[in-house]
Amino acid sequence: SIIEQRFSEERELSSKNDTQTSEVRLQKILLTSCEDRMLQAQLKSIDMFIAGIKQQRKRKPLHGPLKSQKVVFWGHTDYQNMVRGSLKV
Repeated sequence: SIIEQRFSEERELSSKNDTQTSEVRLQKILLTSCEDRMLQAQLKSIDMFIAGIKQQRKRKPLHGPLKSQKVVFWGHTDYQNMVRGSLKV
């Protein structure tokens, strides 16, 4: 599927380099309006969690090697927008 193709290359690189496996999970799912609101609330919770950590680091910096930092991404889009974006490439 289009979704799996977007991240299969990263998984291959991780396994070839014998690094920790990336935790990337993508799902295409039809949501009710109630489920969509619940998803929005969960994403907002992640936003607040990350913002809290950033505020905490301003008060008490945490130092370590750059390679140990995590790259975190989250969000959602309509499947049709993802397909249109892929077709433009």
